[in-house]
Amino acid sequence: MRIYVLDLVTWVSSSSGLNTSLHQVNDKRAIDTSRIIVAGTSAGGYLAYLAAIHARLEHPPRGVLSMYGMGGNLLTPHYLRRKTKPFFRGRPLLDPTQYETFLSTTHPPPPTNGSTLEYGPDGVPISPRMFLTRVLLQEGTFLDYLTGEHGLSERLRALDQPTISDVPQEHRSLFPEVGLSPGFPPTCLVHGTEDTAVLIGESKVLRDRLCNLNVPCQLFEVEGAEHSFDYQEGHEAVLEQVFQVLQGWLE
Repeated sequence: MRIYVLDLVTWVSSSSGLNTSLHQVNDKRAIDTSRIIVAGTSAGGYLAYLAAIHARLEHPPRGVLSMYGMGGNLLTPHYLRRKTKPFFRGRPLLDPTQYETFLSTTHPPPPTNGSTLEYGPDGVPISPRMFLTRVLLQEGTFLDYLTGEHGLSERLRALDQPTISDVPQEHRSLFPEVGLSPGFPPTCLVHGTEDTAVLIGESKVLRDRLCNLNVPCQLFEVEGAEHSFDYQEGHEAVLEQVFQVLQGWLE
């Protein structure tokens, strides 16, 4: 996963990457590879952190934008504890056996080059793959699938307060906290205070860690907002403030 993220960022920022591809299809547009921001929502925020940490580019990213992004602190009960009552927007718990096709470690599903992101009229995702993160959070096995080491979550769960030193060395690069440094790009975090999918505490921890490194970081706390709050109207004011931050990075 990390390799794919770095390949994408390198392709976008390379002189032989995106701009060359645009030219080959007679598209007159081009990007300024010296002014790139890495951004993502939810799990995409986590990928943005990895890109900012691990990508080796001629022009480092001007900034990082994370909208209710995960990865600020992965060693919490939210990821490690098995849930026994509704935790995500009050929705009923899922039956893990219905997703064994995707979760099997002995007979994994065949690779796919795409999966629909559409939702049905009832607001439920059409693709069963869209439920996988929720199932993993529910079962407390998210880190098993993130690292590929099954049983890791159970071992960490047995500890009172697991730290990064309890994670095997070969997996630590997947935890953003390990790669933070004074050279991390300026960062803008946006998070709803009532988010039940990715708790706002993750963004608060990341903000504090970056500030301790003297990395410019702003956290916009959206009062009363749930996960994916920007899909609905009513948050234009805070988003306008975010856009102003981004514009400042690009000037």
